[in-house]
Amino acid sequence: FFQAEDVIRDQPRSRGLGDVYKRQFLDCKNIKSIRGLGLFIGIELNQPAKPVVEQCMAAGILVNAAQQSIIRLAPPLVVNQNQLDVGLDVLEALIRKL
Repeated sequence: FFQAEDVIRDQPRSRGLGDVYKRQFLDCKNIKSIRGLGLFIGIELNQPAKPVVEQCMAAGILVNAAQQSIIRLAPPLVVNQNQLDVGLDVLEALIRKL
């Protein structure tokens, strides 16, 4: 058996793409904090996450609310850069619109 964290930590691609998340949202005033490892990221908002999650789902982007104000992102390790860019652009626009 293995720990999921060990798998993520050992994937340089996952770590690199995870850094993309963090950089994309650095200057967004609606975000309280961003934490996570690799592609498994939690974005804590200054307000409830449910409206953003619902709007993402309507746009075809699958995220979930891990807690009342936290959006969890957990794309598969096989996600390509274009898919990640599209998803992040949609998510960023929705968060900035709050």
